[in-house]
Amino acid sequence: MRHVQFWRHRFNALGEHSVGPGDTKSEEELELHRQVFLSALRPFLENLKGPVLDFGCGVGRWVMDLPRPYVGLDLTPEHIEVCRLKFGNKRDVEFHLSDKLETLPDKSFKSIFTLTVLQHIVEPDLRKEVLQQFQRMLSDDGVFLSVEWAPEQREYIWCTAVTKRDFARFFEISVVGEVIEDGRKSLVWLGKKRKYGFFAKLISMGFKD
Repeated sequence: MRHVQFWRHRFNALGEHSVGPGDTKSEEELELHRQVFLSALRPFLENLKGPVLDFGCGVGRWVMDLPRPYVGLDLTPEHIEVCRLKFGNKRDVEFHLSDKLETLPDKSFKSIFTLTVLQHIVEPDLRKEVLQQFQRMLSDDGVFLSVEWAPEQREYIWCTAVTKRDFARFFEISVVGEVIEDGRKSLVWLGKKRKYGFFAKLISMGFKD
């Protein structure tokens, strides 16, 4: 899978800093990048409840800002290994490869969090599948918080903005903020689970269009 190969190559070239923008080369650079996002996200992070799913957890930059119980998923084995070394002694914290996504129980999370992750999933069917899994796993009163590139951002061949149309099939969602970091603009999305009747659920799953 090319996504795994891309991130494994970056990790081998840059180490833990590979999850940062561009060619982030130090812990200090990576933390400065995180602080820009944290300044916009702090009011929302403080109101998230556990259990929380951190999808695309990378090397665990947001573990200490998210509630417990915490589950981090990432597609890169090297990232998961770093997370387990850093946080393996923390209570109610666990990490798994993202191929476990479909095995997680229905309505098992009060909060789902993503930060500049979905923008890397450019295949429409795969992006739809991931969001559908989020909708399935989020509790009826749960919260979905996502930060992704704004529509005008175009930098990599397989890194594209996530739009309201992507989200709206599965979530009642709106933009609640934005982040400008090194010339890149990201939007902060906050939503709740969209509830379906039986036939609407069939449509959302793709039986009709």
